[in-house]
Amino acid sequence: MKSSPLYKYYIFLFFFLLPLELCCQVVISGKVTDSKARKAVPDVNVLLLTKDGKSFYAYTITGEEGRYKLSCNAKVDSMMLKVTGFNIKEQMRIIENKTQTVDLQVEEQVLTIREVTVKAEPIVRRSDTVNYYVANFIDSLDRSVGDVLKKMPGIEVRESGEIRYLGKSINKFYVEGLDLLKGRYGIGTRNIQAKDIATVQILENHQPVKALKDIDFSTDPAINLKLKESAKGTFNSVVQLGGGYKPIMWNGEVTTIFFGRKFQTLNTYKTNNTGEDVSGELKSFYGGLEATVSQLGILAPGAPAIDRQRYLNNNVHAVSVNTLNVLKHDYQLNINGAYLHDRQLSDASSVTTYYIKDSSPLVIREQSSASRKTRQVDLGIELTANTEKMYLKNNLVLEGSRNIDHGQILQSADTVLQDFSVPSAIRLRNTFNLVKPFSSLRFSCSSITDFSNSPSSLKVTPLLYPGIFGTDVQTARGSFQELDSRRFFTNNSASLYKKVRDWTFSLWGNANWQQERMTAMLSPLEDNTKSITAPDSLQNHLSWNKLDLHLSPGVTFRSSGKFRWDAGLHCSLNFRDITLKDFMENAVLQQISRLYLDPRLNVNATLSNNLKISANAMTSHITGGLYEMYTGYIMTNYRTIQNRSGIISESRYSSCSVTLNYGNAILSLFGALDALYWVNHSNVLYGTEYSGSLSQLTTYAFDNTSRGVRTNASFGKRFDAIATTVTLKGGYNYSLRDILRQGTLMNTTYRTYNAGLEILSRIGESVVAEYSGTWYNSHSRIENSSQQLDPIQMITQKATAKFIITKKWSCNLSAEHSYNSSITSGDRNMFFLDIQTRYKTKRFDYTLEARNLLNTKNFNTASYSDVTAYIYSYTLRPFSVLLKVRFSIR
Repeated sequence: MKSSPLYKYYIFLFFFLLPLELCCQVVISGKVTDSKARKAVPDVNVLLLTKDGKSFYAYTITGEEGRYKLSCNAKVDSMMLKVTGFNIKEQMRIIENKTQTVDLQVEEQVLTIREVTVKAEPIVRRSDTVNYYVANFIDSLDRSVGDVLKKMPGIEVRESGEIRYLGKSINKFYVEGLDLLKGRYGIGTRNIQAKDIATVQILENHQPVKALKDIDFSTDPAINLKLKESAKGTFNSVVQLGGGYKPIMWNGEVTTIFFGRKFQTLNTYKTNNTGEDVSGELKSFYGGLEATVSQLGILAPGAPAIDRQRYLNNNVHAVSVNTLNVLKHDYQLNINGAYLHDRQLSDASSVTTYYIKDSSPLVIREQSSASRKTRQVDLGIELTANTEKMYLKNNLVLEGSRNIDHGQILQSADTVLQDFSVPSAIRLRNTFNLVKPFSSLRFSCSSITDFSNSPSSLKVTPLLYPGIFGTDVQTARGSFQELDSRRFFTNNSASLYKKVRDWTFSLWGNANWQQERMTAMLSPLEDNTKSITAPDSLQNHLSWNKLDLHLSPGVTFRSSGKFRWDAGLHCSLNFRDITLKDFMENAVLQQISRLYLDPRLNVNATLSNNLKISANAMTSHITGGLYEMYTGYIMTNYRTIQNRSGIISESRYSSCSVTLNYGNAILSLFGALDALYWVNHSNVLYGTEYSGSLSQLTTYAFDNTSRGVRTNASFGKRFDAIATTVTLKGGYNYSLRDILRQGTLMNTTYRTYNAGLEILSRIGESVVAEYSGTWYNSHSRIENSSQQLDPIQMITQKATAKFIITKKWSCNLSAEHSYNSSITSGDRNMFFLDIQTRYKTKRFDYTLEARNLLNTKNFNTASYSDVTAYIYSYTLRPFSVLLKVRFSIR
């Protein structure tokens, strides 16, 4: 590989700048405590003034622990340090102009004021912390904290349960500063009662590791829920029972909650067959442990873009157990477990159209039904110490799952049966992290060890691919695909950080080794048994070994003046070695060794307390995995059979992005704007050959480039005088890529536009109104072709009116409208109507709801994926009535 002059320059710059003594800046820090109680005093003003007190250099507010930090570049001998507060006796002290720690003890001062009426602001910013006071957003109809979060400008709660602030996913979800749920915060947003929350805090630029707070800068937000005093240290339990008809339905749940200073727990058991997807609460949004996905599966339509309760035919039992113990010496012990038993039935018809340049499109019409049964259990144990002097975390996770899926496809007069099974998949992962400061250096290391085993099989009848078996299969009644996957990997890294004034120098090293074995065999079936030994072309006995070695020096500069900004450059030198073997023959099929340089540049600037901008640019090299290299045929579903020709795919991905965030607490106005440009260079192209409804996918060595642009914007405004929150959203996406279909190379483009409006308003004391509407436009195109694909336009709207008739009795009326321009058979416009009435006492809550009053039987939708069009018609749940009784001990 040719050495890069730019890389040499950055290595020289790193070692040249390391010993430099940079310009001096005075830092005054300390802690403010009560002179009598000796307790920390938060939220008091600390000012750094001229010696005569007539002008000031810097200003801050003490945090929860009473600590403050001020910076100053003044060329004077001495300055005045002043402390003020609402009920604090003013204190002044003359100090020398040098970096030092000044702890202050203050006295309470009783203030006599005239009787006034004070109305708290709904949103208050303190440095990088934005406080939303729940009392300004909650109404009597809000049950969980998630109901209130949706009304707060700048905060978005997605349908999946993911929480975003100004377009960015949160990296932590705290309750009173403790991370109980470890990423599964959907449990919290749906089960913590809104009436127990005093304040929702957004922690901007949150670095969860205290030992890296001034070293490794973060632009990610976090959420902290501050409880009311009445909810601290008190146990609560909620029990719900429900029943209804059509069909016979049940809905039940039990929740126990306790939030103490040293112990927290939140446990749930939920079961229903009403279409409520409680499995979403068990999803982790922190990432890290990606789901193990089988290469095999039945073919069934995906989920439509409507409320899951309208079509989901389920039978679910879900349990979650979450406990946190604060131990001695700043240690915390988390135990998080979950169990899921779920069966889902679906029924839909579909029309799939594959477009081919200057040729007639291939159209496949199907009627499908599917049954999916899932059993999953996991247990995680985590020990953490998180202080400014040390960060230590060890997390052990054990997962087990079993899946059995059945599917039936009707094509004209033909019927295809599918049976997919994962009898027993297991996974074990241990993650260790350590950060330790040593004088002016900070050392960190991490180690991840992961093992997984996932056997799977797919049976399809009748026999759809007789030509590939190479023998007489006239008596065969189907085909049987077996695939067993076993994987082990370990990822170990260490890094050093050195801070010199406003500069931080880092050196990161990483060693990653992964081994994966795959055994696959495709055989014809005769009387539900494999009739013959499969030929070599239908077998895979592969061992895949990957070694990655990384060395990444980096440098970051951060200005701590009034105009705060930082810039970081990291250049990762990567060595990668991949070997693909046939372990039955002990023969090497493919082997590559590569040396890559992956640079990353990021710049963040705080233009004011309200306005922030960030820009990023990066390049990374990606190589394909085992399931992009096998040579024997694998039937991944009844319609697709694949072989990948044993070619190792290599791609270079580059991107640059810019993000602008605005958050004005005084105006209750929040907004985000981001733009991304990306380009990907690859050495392989996947080609598909169709024969009727069946397809064969093959890998070809072919250099190709894809690129795209994505922009998104969102703005939210709270009008407190009329208790209304308005949110506007919009986005644009464009991509260009090559597609090989039926031996024809096609240059394709794909464009989407979207816009949305949300309004949540309280009208007087008796009416709450909500409206949400989205418009979506997508357009696929084959370049230099006479064939044109019509654009698809979709509109979805939902309006809800909630009437508070008395303090105990309320009634909700909800209407939905959906429109799709590409529906040619069935209704383009679909309407839904629901009604709910609720009566509550101090501890009991009675809810009667009627769904799908119009008894809409089908939901029709159409969409594009590259130059493939999909039209689905989903069977919906019928008109039904459900009565629920909810009891809370507090």
